[in-house]
Amino acid sequence: MGVREILLVAERDLRRLREWKIFIMLRWLWYFVQVGVFGIALAALVPLPKYQEYYATGVYVVTLYAASITVAYEIIEEADHGVVEVEEHDLPDHH
Repeated sequence: MGVREILLVAERDLRRLREWKIFIMLRWLWYFVQVGVFGIALAALVPLPKYQEYYATGVYVVTLYAASITVAYEIIEEADHGVVEVEEHDLPDHH
């Protein structure tokens, strides 16, 4: 993938951010609820130092993973509808 393609993906993502305001706000709200409520509760139950920091990092990774999966599904859907063109050499080999 060249620089031009990366810039096109970045441009697409920036345009989509405007449409996903609620989605992004809900993801971050869920993150803070997870860390604030469940993190404190679990830190009280788990006798490890700084467990809430460990828990917060894990929840952050899961939040980013879930958001990236959502974006990947959006790109696949756009490709299915012909919005995004995928060239044959960009597809992985399935031998």
